[in-house]
Amino acid sequence: MKKNTFIFILFGFASLTFIGASLIYSTDVLAVGSQDGLIINQNTINSEAALLAAKFVKQVIILKSVSINTDVLKSPAFRALQDLSQPIPREDRGRINPFAPL
Repeated sequence: MKKNTFIFILFGFASLTFIGASLIYSTDVLAVGSQDGLIINQNTINSEAALLAAKFVKQVIILKSVSINTDVLKSPAFRALQDLSQPIPREDRGRINPFAPL
């Protein structure tokens, strides 16, 4: 099982690396910098995968512009909050397979 998991992770990493490298080194598919944030040349897109990659890059560009104001974490009202959580009581463990016939 561990060998199969390792092979699956290795294949996934190789696939992501290949897709990332193809996005970085392909210059005629994407052009960034319009009012919409992304221009897609329809003549160069030949597959749905390239269109999906272009949409992903557009979302990454949008997310890079997000900034989080951390001043609320420094406010006295936030610091005055108390943790009122209660521990979950321990219960007996049930059957191994609850859907198995009795």
